Formats: sequence, C-alpha cells, structure tokens
Amino acid sequence: MSKQPGLVSTNFHKSLDGTRILNYTQWKKKEDWKNAIRNKEVLNHPKNPIKHAKIHVQDYEAVYTFNKNEHE
Repeated sequence: MSKQPGLVSTNFHKSLDGTRILNYTQWKKKEDWKNAIRNKEVLNHPKNPIKHAKIHVQDYEAVYTFNKNEHE
C-alpha cells in the first residue's frame, strides 16, 4: 500500500480488548484510494488485513488538521 500514488498516511489502531482494528488512511484524492483498492498486487499481498476482516468503509472529508510542531 505504501507505494500507491496519492497515499498521504495510514494509521492502525487496535481496540483495547484486541477484537477490532481501525485503519485510518488519508489520500490526496478519493480516486487514488479507489485505484489502490482495485490493485490486484495490493489485494493479494499476504499481509493485507482486508482478506481476513469484516470491512466497513466510511468516507470523510478532512476539514481541519492540527499539527503541534507547526504551533511551537
């Protein structure tokens, strides 16, 4: 996934009970994300959690980002 065009960042958060994972990924454009999830190389990668998970996709638009380093 890290080599996909348009990827800005990705974060994985594990629930404290260990039963869920939240993948929060930022893309430059929605089309970049759509292209990545259609890519057979990405989908067939042995460490791809999508193959083993119940997926719920929700799109959001970033409206504000705070970066502490920019405010010091």
